[in-house]
Amino acid sequence: MGFYCTVTLPVRCPFCGTEDERECQTKELQDIFLFEHWRVGDNILAEIPHELRCIAGCAQPPCATLDTFNGKSFTRDRYFTVVLKLDNGVITGEYEALAEDPT
Repeated sequence: MGFYCTVTLPVRCPFCGTEDERECQTKELQDIFLFEHWRVGDNILAEIPHELRCIAGCAQPPCATLDTFNGKSFTRDRYFTVVLKLDNGVITGEYEALAEDPT
């Protein structure tokens, strides 16, 4: 994905319904921060909008697919969009997981 920031929080997969601690990656903060890692309750900045669009993945058996690269097998996550809710720049833990391909 290139340069991104990460927010880690429990997110329910919109495809299979499993909730797991997921790494949600975003490029919306790349002009301000680079490779920062955030959690619920962290204050990003007050000037940030009320939401942050991110990409998360699910590696649970209903979602993940087995793939092969250079003769080695690996699990490929199924990716989806997560819209994180912010309150005056603070990560609230509220989100909307969208069953759409983020690419």
